[in-house]
Amino acid sequence: MKNNYFILFLSAIFFCTIAASILLMAGNAAFASGIEFKTATHTDKLIKINYPQISGMSDAAKMSKINALIKDHALAIKSPFAEELKDVEMDGNYTIEYIGSNILSVKYCVFANVKNAAHPVDVIAAANIDLNALKTLKLSEVVTVDQSLVELFLKGGYVPRGEDLDLSSAGALKDIIAGFDKKELLTRFKDPSAAFYFTKDSLVISAEVIHAAGDHAEFAVSYKDLGKALLLKPEGFSKLK
Repeated sequence: MKNNYFILFLSAIFFCTIAASILLMAGNAAFASGIEFKTATHTDKLIKINYPQISGMSDAAKMSKINALIKDHALAIKSPFAEELKDVEMDGNYTIEYIGSNILSVKYCVFANVKNAAHPVDVIAAANIDLNALKTLKLSEVVTVDQSLVELFLKGGYVPRGEDLDLSSAGALKDIIAGFDKKELLTRFKDPSAAFYFTKDSLVISAEVIHAAGDHAEFAVSYKDLGKALLLKPEGFSKLK
């Protein structure tokens, strides 16, 4: 089983690289109402993180603030490795998971390797920006974080990281779910750094798993199942301007 986990982890790195290449080729693709996302890149020694920047908004001041929030979050991905920045290699790319009139969700897939470490790490990060309040959102600001959320997470829909990393088809998903500690999940979800993002119909939350299984796993909880626990519901893209 451990060998299967390791193969899945290596496959995830390959998938992220391919997905990033496709994304960069479409980096200037236009969205509705003339809005475009263009790719910017932060480099620092062996660190390279791609992140989006918006162009085409009629409100230049608002667009500048949104772009600053996106950039600040992208650069903050380095924070957990602050003490090893001289010895860390990072390669990060993004996907736009949701763009609406009130919320923008940007997900990052980051490969990090610290010199002399036992193994590299597959990091997930996500910037969820309130386009009205112009701030980066924490999980506790968009959903009620309690034991009920933990239960919904465990019953949620597993989100494979591409065909090359699917714990379900590999027969490992049940073991991963059984290995979660509910108290630890609740503590993690309350942490300001908890990783999550919006999609058209679900809130996707990430939790740490063993390295051999990919370092993290994502589960989608539908807005319908969240009900009143959902404190901020995504709205349509047409109202962005």
